[in-house]
Amino acid sequence: MELLALGACRQVGKSCFVLKTLEGLIMLDCGLDPSYHDDQRYPNFGLAFSYGPLKAVFITHCHADHVGALPILTEKWGYDGPIYMSAPTRELSYFVLEDCMGAWGDEGSDSTRRVGSYTHREISSCLAKVDIVEPEKTIGVGNNVQVYSMIAGHVLGALMFYISVDSYRILYTGDFTSCCTFHLSGARVDIPYPPDVILSEATYATSLKDGRLNKEVEFFQSVLDCLLDGGKVLCPVFAIGRAQELLSLLEMYWQRFRLSFPILFSTKSAHQVLQIYSKYAHHWTRMEDVMSKSPPTWWKRIQVVHPEQLLDAVQQWDTPWVALTTPGTLARGLSLQVFRRIATDEKNLLIIPHFCMSSGMIEKGDEFHVEDDHDWEGNESMGMIRCKTMNLHFGFHADTRDLLLFFSHWKPSCIVLVHGEGEKMDYLARVVQEELGIPCWVPKEEQWVTWNKMTS
Repeated sequence: MELLALGACRQVGKSCFVLKTLEGLIMLDCGLDPSYHDDQRYPNFGLAFSYGPLKAVFITHCHADHVGALPILTEKWGYDGPIYMSAPTRELSYFVLEDCMGAWGDEGSDSTRRVGSYTHREISSCLAKVDIVEPEKTIGVGNNVQVYSMIAGHVLGALMFYISVDSYRILYTGDFTSCCTFHLSGARVDIPYPPDVILSEATYATSLKDGRLNKEVEFFQSVLDCLLDGGKVLCPVFAIGRAQELLSLLEMYWQRFRLSFPILFSTKSAHQVLQIYSKYAHHWTRMEDVMSKSPPTWWKRIQVVHPEQLLDAVQQWDTPWVALTTPGTLARGLSLQVFRRIATDEKNLLIIPHFCMSSGMIEKGDEFHVEDDHDWEGNESMGMIRCKTMNLHFGFHADTRDLLLFFSHWKPSCIVLVHGEGEKMDYLARVVQEELGIPCWVPKEEQWVTWNKMTS
């Protein structure tokens, strides 16, 4: 059995894996790496196609590092075979792909879009080719491949896939959570036989999450302390997943303690995404349980504002507020613009509520460029970060403990680790081999992983 790793190798980004089967190639995820703006942004599809025809694509969830290259595959490379994902993933992917398109820094017309990116028309054409797969359903590919889908937690619509191919059994986790979050259930792995191989994410390869309730209380207490002190709170978030988790938490606490501080949410597709969450809440989330009210009232304290309104609020409002903006990194966009405006006031607070590569951490006392990339004047003076900063991992991925328990429960013949920092995955691989006695590999990009037939 052979697996070609086209991305997410010793990094978080560009998840894309190709199984070589007797039926042809099966692709698992089709993501991009947002840190690049050249050909390295996308998987090397030419390399994959050199090994045979692509028979099917399975997408685990809507995040850009798992779906962002799909329009390149279908519209640039001409793939017109079956593409499988959940219904929420298809609807949410439109807005994710639209954001990826704008991330190239060209907000012009389709005709002027940078070569190598894609257009609105191509996004729509790509997603029109998608076939919907429901959880706990089996999809056949040819005569020898069966793919069973299961809820993965992590984000609305996320799936993991159990693949029976040429007498092998492979479990691809995608990104998953083993325990429930505030608004999502954990992964539901219900399979008849243990897998021979687990292809697993390892985002939190060496991290242990705090208890969910402790983390939620710490988040709320930090936000409230800042607001009561007259400060402003900025949470850079990814538009889908983390944002809805935090909005739900804030909504609940604001209702419980009768707070009136403005909660501002500013993304290009904020209204549409909240509507999609409400639409699929019954079957895919815990919202009806934790919010104890009907979907139309879940977000009534949330003010969805245009980016210009949020920037005005930063400059002109004396009232303390908490704002969730995109992107989740502070490398560009609205989050960076807002951060530059609040960073010099020690009353304010920056909360990074998700996994952050160690090289991307921001701390009080760091320097940053003061110039405003929204009202560009060319000034390049440096400022000091005086606001408080926090990094809170809300646990939308399995941590070290979760992964080791998961591996020891299923006892596969071998494990392949992807979607994490290289040195940390190397450490986890050594632990797996020494403590569990299971061979564990951490492949490099564009490397084949081969294993012999083994029975469980």
